Amino acid sequence: DWRIGIRYGAVGALFVTLLGNLEGVFEFIRARGWGSDALWRWLDIRNLQPTAISRTWYPDDGWWWWRATRLLHDRDASGASQEVISEFPFFSYLLGDNHPHVLALPFALLAVALAFNVLLGWIDHRRSQAQPAAPSPGITGYLHQLWPGGALELFTYALLLGALIFLNTWDYPIYLGLFVLACLAGRLGAAHVRFSTWLSCALQTGAVLLGLGFIFYLPFIVSFRSQAGGIGLVQVKTQWQQFALMFGPFLVIAFSWLVGALNQKQLSRAQWRAMSPWARWCGLVVAVLALLAATLGWWVVFAALLGVGAALVLLLSYRPQADEGVLSPPDAGRMMIQLMLLLAFGLVLVVEFIYLRDVFNSRMNTVFKFYYQAWVLLALAAAAGLYTLMERLKASGGFGKAARIVDAGCISLLVAGGLLYTVMAVPSRAGGFSGAPTLDGTRFLQTADPSEYAAIAWLQANAPADAVMVEAPGGQYSEYNRLSAYSGVPTLLGWGGHELQWRGNYDIPAAREPDIEAIYTSTDITATRELLRKYKVTYVVLGPNEREKYGVSPVVEMKFDQMLTRVFQQGDLVIYGWLD
Repeated sequence: DWRIGIRYGAVGALFVTLLGNLEGVFEFIRARGWGSDALWRWLDIRNLQPTAISRTWYPDDGWWWWRATRLLHDRDASGASQEVISEFPFFSYLLGDNHPHVLALPFALLAVALAFNVLLGWIDHRRSQAQPAAPSPGITGYLHQLWPGGALELFTYALLLGALIFLNTWDYPIYLGLFVLACLAGRLGAAHVRFSTWLSCALQTGAVLLGLGFIFYLPFIVSFRSQAGGIGLVQVKTQWQQFALMFGPFLVIAFSWLVGALNQKQLSRAQWRAMSPWARWCGLVVAVLALLAATLGWWVVFAALLGVGAALVLLLSYRPQADEGVLSPPDAGRMMIQLMLLLAFGLVLVVEFIYLRDVFNSRMNTVFKFYYQAWVLLALAAAAGLYTLMERLKASGGFGKAARIVDAGCISLLVAGGLLYTVMAVPSRAGGFSGAPTLDGTRFLQTADPSEYAAIAWLQANAPADAVMVEAPGGQYSEYNRLSAYSGVPTLLGWGGHELQWRGNYDIPAAREPDIEAIYTSTDITATRELLRKYKVTYVVLGPNEREKYGVSPVVEMKFDQMLTRVFQQGDLVIYGWLD
């Protein structure tokens, strides 16, 4: 029924893009003056503590909504707090910070859809080909064996998937892995395919996709410089209550669906034995590891292993005998949910043990990138799984129906809790909607700083395409560098901390800092002129930030007046341009 598709598609969109995590529930409790010191200590969320009762129905203390993305509280060996980012899509939109993980999100969703097409393609191919066909000669025949859709489709998928290489490089191996898993799942149950051939073909497909992606985006790859510095071992484990607040609604839906699917499957001894020995050992190893994690008190590891193990058992149980035919499209839908859950719980598991070293030398960014995609995968799997749960509820009776009603009620409450963050954060971020509606992101400067607003408008209207400005660099999330940010005219140095994060070193900014300081402090016209020519500077900004940071003297200001011309002035903000 197409109406069901639209309904649960909308649920998927809601889960991925509009739902917040459950930290917002406790922000609401805090804002009402409820909760005890013991509660806040147990939650152990940085800076979440009792405050004055809010004057509005939502929290009114500044950027409270930021805390939901710093949910996990790690500590180093000395007990000092370490920042860990636990961002999710709605926060990204709320913040309006167009980083790569936000820009790449549509392509990540496209990659999920393409992976599902790969799974469906393999199943359709095998349904239309009862007996294995003799391979065609040459490279075309080889590609057709790896990809039933043919070479053109393979190249197209590699091109679309490969876009993640430059959009957000972290995402590429994740969704390449999903493609490989889809290829593996699509060939499950083929009676004529040996286990070694089954595994080899999927890995070869992944290698071909990787190679084509490398070729298609070679111009970017050869110039790409990463700050990655190897693999580090995680010294702490995520606290289970913080993990539950992060993914609560999705976890309840996912495990409810997995338990129901396992119960429905009711693997018999014959089915268990029909699996390959490797598959049986895989399930047993995961079960043993989960028990070990529980013994050690690693509850997030335990939960992730349960999710991985349940998804694996369900996937590997699709092993029909020679006379049972092949998988059906409904099987593909269930398998895709299992694949997304397998990958999502796998991402959660990875960050409990290792992280990619960077300038912060902690798991901050690894959790950030992996949890972001785990959110997407869990949200999509939960939306699809919710349909099955609702259908089971309709068909059940007696005690089973009562249990499913309780489960549905818990899911509803958790989803409402996630939406509470959304409905509170929007008016808080918008200042209670007290201003006039506008799409102009600089409008607030009209009253906050009219001179700066006018300077930005002047630069937008008059600065040539190759213009370069110099202004005082500032700290991140400060009021510095708004002229360059809003006008689009590049400056010599903006927020140094962010430059360090993105570059992985501070070599270039460190070389520019003394030159910028000399421009604003030196009284030597010749030396200043040489520095401006060195960086091909078109405009020099002299405003409150520059005067405060460098203590610009009247002699220095006279220097600028002698060698440059005032092309813009309003209040105490001046923009100088070259006389020649």
